[in-house]
Amino acid sequence: MRHNRGLTLVEMLVIVAMLAVMLGILLPAITRAQAMASRTVCLENLRSMGRAMDRWSAGHEGVFPRARYLASPIINSDPNPPLNVVLISQLSAVTDVFHCPGDAAWLYQTCGISYFYNFYLSGQRTDWIGTLINPGQSPAEVPTCWDADNTSFSTLRGTIEVPRFHEVRCSLFADGHSDVLADDATPFF
Repeated sequence: MRHNRGLTLVEMLVIVAMLAVMLGILLPAITRAQAMASRTVCLENLRSMGRAMDRWSAGHEGVFPRARYLASPIINSDPNPPLNVVLISQLSAVTDVFHCPGDAAWLYQTCGISYFYNFYLSGQRTDWIGTLINPGQSPAEVPTCWDADNTSFSTLRGTIEVPRFHEVRCSLFADGHSDVLADDATPFF
C-alpha cells in the first residue's frame, strides 16, 4: 500500500502564518534601513556642497556665496542666482548632489535643489560667522544648508507645504561638517 505524504491544510496554514510573522518582523527593519541609507546619502550630499562652498569662498575673498535659498519660479524677489547654480562649477563631476534622496515631491524637480541655503550667510565673510546670527556661535553651530522638508513657506505662488523627507533634519554647518538636527534648530525665514 502506497501512502502519499503531502501537506495537510493545517500544516499549510502554519507555514503561511510563520511566513507572515517573519515578514512582519523584517519589513519594519527594511524600512528603517532604507531611511538610514537615504539620510546617509543626504548627509554626504551636504558634505559635497560644503566642499564646493569652501572652494567657491577661497576664490572669492573668503565670503559665502551670494545666492538665494530657492530658485525661480518659487522665489523671484531675490536677484541672486540659486545656490545650485553658483556651486555647480565647483563640483568635480556631474552628480545629484543637490537632490535629497528623500525628496520624492516636486521641490527638486521645480527648483533644482532640495536644500535651503541660510540666506543670512549669503555674501557674508566666512570669518564673521560668530557675529552674524547669534553672537558667540562657533562655525560648528551655524547651519549653512539643510534639507527643505517638513516646512511651509510663503512664495509668490502662495504658501508652499513641503512634506517630511526624513525623521530628522539633515544639515550642513559652516565648519563643513554635516549632522542631523531637530526641526526647530534651523533658522527659518
